[in-house]
Amino acid sequence: MPITYKKIGKTVKDLLSKTFDYDYTLDTKNKSKDGITMSSGFAMEGSNVLSGTAKMEYVDPAFGDVEVNMKVNGKKEDENTSLTAKFKKLSPGLEVSLSCNVIPEVSLTADYTKDAVAVQAALKSDMKLEKSKLSANGTFTQKNFGIGLSGVVDLKKQQSGDYQPSYDYNLGLQYTTKPHTVSLVTAKQCRTATLGYHVAVQDDLDVGVQAWTKNIPDFSEYGGTIGLNYKVNPTTSLKAKVDTSQTLSYSITHKLSNPPLKVNFAHALKPFGGDFTATNWGFGLTLGDY
Repeated sequence: MPITYKKIGKTVKDLLSKTFDYDYTLDTKNKSKDGITMSSGFAMEGSNVLSGTAKMEYVDPAFGDVEVNMKVNGKKEDENTSLTAKFKKLSPGLEVSLSCNVIPEVSLTADYTKDAVAVQAALKSDMKLEKSKLSANGTFTQKNFGIGLSGVVDLKKQQSGDYQPSYDYNLGLQYTTKPHTVSLVTAKQCRTATLGYHVAVQDDLDVGVQAWTKNIPDFSEYGGTIGLNYKVNPTTSLKAKVDTSQTLSYSITHKLSNPPLKVNFAHALKPFGGDFTATNWGFGLTLGDY
């Protein structure tokens, strides 16, 4: 099974970013026996903007996955209020997704996987075709090594009526030999690079390291982060990370099965300068089938 471009570097990225949520959230999630998932919630984004969300997900036997998502207020309100359908039975190895939000924008995405190759192409545009973006990426996987390329063409309509394309292109590399994963991902036309390393030290302990640099080849900006994920017991996990800006962050997640409940607390501070005041913190509560 080939690795997709989005999964290059994903293991270390998830370890250093997931559950470090600094909003205040209250969510409910319920899964029915016939495959319908209903979820809703509230979030205090950035400690000052209250938003609400509602989502319905189900699998249609005729073609595939359907997702209806609504968001009221907050970040990306119009973009995240959308209807998405994923067609899985058009052809072996091919998935096509069609999505429309209330901006309104329409996006069409095609994913194709066969043998050692994974390819994705996507077109996103508003109804007037004044803002349209074409993106594509592909990967080739051979044994433990994967290499990927991605590109984006952003067409911006000028006042003269002419289109002036804006380009972006990047590279991704990943080598995996259990329990180790090494990855390299670039951004902004390969002017930014992030080197990642993830290792599962034990069944209950993962460690990840990221080092990044900007403005290649000048290397005028650089930094890094090291973190770990420790499963204290079957219901509780602890994540912690520290970066070169001397920010220490930790996240505690506790899960219960009866009743189904998930609690998450995240905290960031800069103790190395003698200041233990929180620079950021968040709290999340999920009721139901998390």
